[in-house]
Amino acid sequence: MFEIIELFAKGLIHVAKAADNAYYDSKENDHDSIVLTSDEKLGNMNVDMLNHCYSTSKISNYSTQRAELILMSDQIKGFLISDIIVRKKCIYIRFKHSIPYNTGYNEFGSSMSINYIDANENVIVYGLPTYNSNEKEAFEKISNEIITELSR
Repeated sequence: MFEIIELFAKGLIHVAKAADNAYYDSKENDHDSIVLTSDEKLGNMNVDMLNHCYSTSKISNYSTQRAELILMSDQIKGFLISDIIVRKKCIYIRFKHSIPYNTGYNEFGSSMSINYIDANENVIVYGLPTYNSNEKEAFEKISNEIITELSR
């Protein structure tokens, strides 16, 4: 009787392992084919919430294309840009940064928008409003670095 129970248990374990392997084999490539469009990325960024001005500066000879190239290059240190989306005179970026700023552990994520106003040649960097003083300081430093690189 004990041999029958042992044989049944081994068979049950074998079936469970096979089912488990089949499940994970079928799930392995589920997420590889998902690619978000720039509009879907913008929707995930909550761009309507990017309404706090962190930095502004007058920049003559500003070009959205040049700004995009600067942001895509690794010139700006201290944070990692993961997405850049350009819409007319506005650039939206998604990035990872550290708190406190520039400690090398880029584990927090956020978004900003860089807007250009033709009338007064002003570049304005908007971000998410925050009440956390360390996060606010990080956002201000990031926006100042962006303005500094775009003004060169």
